[in-house]
Amino acid sequence: ETGDVGFITIDKDGVIVDCNSRFASYIGKTDVAGVIGDELKNWIAEYYRTDYLKKLDQTFGGGNQFDIIVDLENGKGHKVPVDFRGKILLADGGPRIIIICKDITEFRRIEEEIRRSEQKYRLLIEELRDVVVRISPEGIIEYCSPAITKFSGHSPEDLVGSSVFDYFIHQHELEQAQKILEDLNHNPSS
Repeated sequence: ETGDVGFITIDKDGVIVDCNSRFASYIGKTDVAGVIGDELKNWIAEYYRTDYLKKLDQTFGGGNQFDIIVDLENGKGHKVPVDFRGKILLADGGPRIIIICKDITEFRRIEEEIRRSEQKYRLLIEELRDVVVRISPEGIIEYCSPAITKFSGHSPEDLVGSSVFDYFIHQHELEQAQKILEDLNHNPSS
């Protein structure tokens, strides 16, 4: 057994010819015997089946790689997001795809938390009346809040990608800004 990694082997028709107990557990089975001989597509959520079948055709049609993310279903409504990574294997009885699969439920949960957090903070920043600017270590403007328009007359889209140093009128202010950015790059905690 391979711990938390599942594996399956399918033939050119998508029939499961071998698997481990981890894969069987993804689809709610405790015994691999109840899985072997079944078509893999029967366990893939319907909204992913077309992509899966297309990938299967591409792989057996000369693509060699079989990489796809799908949701597996156990037949009782429970879904498990799984990352499939596989390759063609030439075996007796014809070509097969051997697939290593990993449950990515935790990855998806974290991804969703990050998306919600980004959304929350973006909304907060965009509603502020203060100007918020994110600058790269080289002084390139990476983000400007919408308040920049009222402050400078420029839209955020006009400023993103340009150098912050292009917007200083007085030489001494430009030199101060360059010094501050240099200090931040050498000592980020300041």
